[in-house]
Amino acid sequence: MKRAAGSLLALGTAVLLLSANARGAATKSSPTKAAPGPASFTSAQAYRGRFDYIHDCGECHAGDLGGQFGPALRGPDSNLPWQTPAAVWSFMTQQMPVGNAGGLPQSEYLDIEAFLLQQNGRKPGHERLTIAAIAADPLALDGTK
Repeated sequence: MKRAAGSLLALGTAVLLLSANARGAATKSSPTKAAPGPASFTSAQAYRGRFDYIHDCGECHAGDLGGQFGPALRGPDSNLPWQTPAAVWSFMTQQMPVGNAGGLPQSEYLDIEAFLLQQNGRKPGHERLTIAAIAADPLALDGTK
């Protein structure tokens, strides 16, 4: 009887160990987070961004984003639609505006980026644009891969 109980205990322990290893392997190979998606921005952000853009960027890039002294920021003459939001954010916050590079409040940069996303074909959503969302967005500004 002791021998049978010992065998059952050993068998039960083996089953538990195998079960735990199988669960661990499945967990390691399964993604724990959803894949990053397009950055969301609100209509209000893009609306404010339009005014910030005109005030801080329009003189060089033109009010219609077609370029003047600076390059076009949308349309066929622009390379911006194929850039990721993170690349645009990095350049904009470190290099723009000319004469005051990095000098705007972070909220204005976020609103301007929302405006640029909208002007390059992205649709507003319900979530505010954040730096984390910009960094995680794998798509180009125009929403393509």
